[in-house]
Amino acid sequence: VPDFAVNAILPESRSGLWIGGGYMLARFHQGIWTRHTQESGLRDADINSLAEHPDGTVWIGTVGSLVQYRNGRFIDLIGSFGLPHHSYNLTAIHQDRSGAMWFGTYDGLAKFENERFTAFTTENGLASNRVRSIYEDERGTLWIGTYDGGLSRFADGKFVNYTVENGLFNNGVFQIFED
Repeated sequence: VPDFAVNAILPESRSGLWIGGGYMLARFHQGIWTRHTQESGLRDADINSLAEHPDGTVWIGTVGSLVQYRNGRFIDLIGSFGLPHHSYNLTAIHQDRSGAMWFGTYDGLAKFENERFTAFTTENGLASNRVRSIYEDERGTLWIGTYDGGLSRFADGKFVNYTVENGLFNNGVFQIFED
């Protein structure tokens, strides 16, 4: 069992479990715990977020990189497919119903679709570049929680923002759930 601070838990579709946190990533698979650190091939092992693609690829968001775990290997994607080099602190990962992957960073929001990244920032209408959470509602609308700018609603290619002025208790939105 991992003995480190836990930031993310991912039940794996292949009967496993990933746990990420303070400077370590652990995987429970076929009754065995395996610890992954920088010595295992992770450029940065301070894990913030985890998600699994239907093809079995595990996406790993860290303080210093975006990593894929595929076919038993870690693949660092910073600078690949047009992901901005400055998008290092990966705080949230979400796959939308169309299959696109969304990544929250402290430098904005990035969408990975058709083997390329598209970046969204406050210049595009995002409430804050410090993204903490991503949620997709039953209608397919994305909701983006930020560290300090409130909540952004993304639909039809446009952002609408909500803050304490619109009734939020606080402009820090760390989790989003639908009731």
